[in-house]
Amino acid sequence: MAIRRHKNGWEVDVTSRRAGIRIKRIVGTKKEATALEAEIHQQIIRDTLVDRGIEQGLERYLNGEATGLKSYDSLLSISRALLPHVEGRTFGQVGEVADNIKTTMLTDGLAKATINRRLALLRRLCNLAYDWGWTSQNQSRRVKLLPGETERHYYLTPDQVESIAANCPHTGDLIRIAAYTGLRRGELLGLKSDQISDQFIILGTDTKTARPRLVPIPEQIAQIVDDLPLPLPPNTNHILRTEFEAARASAGMQHIRFHDLRHTCASLLAQAGATLHLIGKAMGHSTPTMTNRYAHLVSDNLLDLARRLDGLGASK
Repeated sequence: MAIRRHKNGWEVDVTSRRAGIRIKRIVGTKKEATALEAEIHQQIIRDTLVDRGIEQGLERYLNGEATGLKSYDSLLSISRALLPHVEGRTFGQVGEVADNIKTTMLTDGLAKATINRRLALLRRLCNLAYDWGWTSQNQSRRVKLLPGETERHYYLTPDQVESIAANCPHTGDLIRIAAYTGLRRGELLGLKSDQISDQFIILGTDTKTARPRLVPIPEQIAQIVDDLPLPLPPNTNHILRTEFEAARASAGMQHIRFHDLRHTCASLLAQAGATLHLIGKAMGHSTPTMTNRYAHLVSDNLLDLARRLDGLGASK
C-alpha cells in the first residue's frame, strides 16, 4: 500500500524498481498524501525526481567510487548499520534522519566515535548527492557530529592476546601477527609470499598512507609468519571477524576492537624501549602527531629506566 495512516499524519511510500528508488514521506492529510503520491509517480516517469532517496545514493556510492577504497570492508559494515535509518528517506529529510541516528544509537549505548563514523558516511552521501545533481542544495550541513568524542585506546597484555587467539581455531595466528607487528587488517589480509623476508614484512605503497615500510618480525611469531598460507583465501576476512568477535566475548573483552591489536603492538614496542621515532616507523605513521598518542607509554618506560639508574649511584 502506497498510502497509509501514520502516527504523525499520512505516510506516502512509493517504490520504483525501474528507477531503483524508494521514497517515504509523511504529510498531514490523506488528500495531501494522494496528491504527493501522484506527483512522485509523475516525476519518476519524467525522470525529474527532485529529492532522491538516501538509500539509492548509498547503493550508487558502494557500487561505484567506494569499491576502490582500502577501507571498503569497514565501509560495508558501517553501511549495514546505517541502512535501517535511511530506508525510504530522502536527502530532504537528512536532518531528521541524523537526529534519529543519534537518539537511537546513544540509547543503545554506542560510543560517540562509532556514531560519528556512521554520521560521517551520511554526510558524505549528502555531498555526493549534490555533486550528482540530485539536490539543489548541499544538505551535509544538516548532519552534525556528536561533540565530546574521546579517542579510546586499549592495550592488551601478551596473555590477553593469547587468550583471544587461542579461541580462534582458524585465524588465531593472524591475531598473533597483528598484535606483534601492528599490521592493519587490510595489510594483513592482503599479504603475499614475496612480501616476507627473513626478518621483515615488506609493505609497498598500496597501504593506507601510500608509503612503503619494513615491518620487523619478532622472533616469537617468525615461524607463524613463515607458515602462513599466502595469499589468504577470499573468505578469511569474514572468518576472522566472526571468530574474533566470539573470542573477545568469551574472554570478557567485548570492548576490544581488532584495531586495538595495532595499539597493543605500539605498547609492546614502548615496553621494549623503543623511541617514539622508531614506533612511528614500525607502525607506518604518516606524521609524528599520529605517534604522539603513545608518548605516555614511552614516558612511563623512560621513568622505569631512570629508576634502574638509582642503583648505580655516584660514588663519593
